[in-house]
Amino acid sequence: MGEVQNLKNDRVVGENNQGYLTIIRLPEEPSYAQYALRIVEAENKDRQILYKQAALREKEPMQVIENQYSLLWREHSFPGEWIQRRDGKWLQR
Repeated sequence: MGEVQNLKNDRVVGENNQGYLTIIRLPEEPSYAQYALRIVEAENKDRQILYKQAALREKEPMQVIENQYSLLWREHSFPGEWIQRRDGKWLQR
């Protein structure tokens, strides 16, 4: 999570409205861009596993769980971090 937070602090990634991270601004520096892509992919895979487990445990469709976590991630984001509203519009919290 520290790596994700660093990317959020740098305004590289944001929390989308489906419960996953999205690259907002791909860094120009190639190695940092590759790092960001790698971290986002790994975090989103971990989240997908978490959501699938929750869906099975709670006997809810995956989309319901994704929506619940999406709200949670947005609520826990810090001022200035990118979040995506339900209507798809991106804004800084």
